[in-house]
Amino acid sequence: MATFFGTARSLVVRPMERQWPESSSRRGGASTGRTTALGERATPVLVPTGRGWGPRSPSRPILMSRAHLKTGLIQEDAMDATATSLAASAGAIIADEHGDVLMVNPMYTAYWNLPGGHVEAGESPSAACAREIQAELGLDVEMGDLLVVAWVDSDGWMPRVYYIFDAGEISAEQRQAITLREDGAGEYRFASPERIDASLIPPFVKPMWDAALTARKDKRLVCLEVEV
Repeated sequence: MATFFGTARSLVVRPMERQWPESSSRRGGASTGRTTALGERATPVLVPTGRGWGPRSPSRPILMSRAHLKTGLIQEDAMDATATSLAASAGAIIADEHGDVLMVNPMYTAYWNLPGGHVEAGESPSAACAREIQAELGLDVEMGDLLVVAWVDSDGWMPRVYYIFDAGEISAEQRQAITLREDGAGEYRFASPERIDASLIPPFVKPMWDAALTARKDKRLVCLEVEV
């Protein structure tokens, strides 16, 4: 059973970029070929730069005709030939009636984690987090606000993206009903947020934890980049 700050399965992200219709009209309009469904608007492409995310050089522009923009279809050969493999995980802050935060201790690591785990292909981060928490602890919780999106860049390892949600407060009855599964966490505890530091969680996670507390207090999303 994967945990939030443990190994996560890889996803593939194929970056895409935007050009306006004038670019294609100068080349004779739309070309023929297979098409791939896309949303009504494309966004500028961001790719890993070694120090996080950055814009890709427009060495291979994507040409979009007026028809493409109207129908939401673009040429499949316009997709970038390269793809970036990412590991994705999602975790949640779950508090009890005293304001303490639920932490789990996986059997295969020395550190404690937020409950959660890897994101499966075709699964949203919030759904993955709820699924993993139910599987690990037998606890059904609803994901609230997304607090943190963190890009973690470790030299020589697959880049990782972490999502942290606010899952709100559970009742005393829910707390008593928590049940550890044999293939999940070895133990759990509720800890004061102020006492969760780099001695309890992996050191590279500390900036994400601080960001999550700030986001939870200010009711806003925090995005950050972390180097391991």
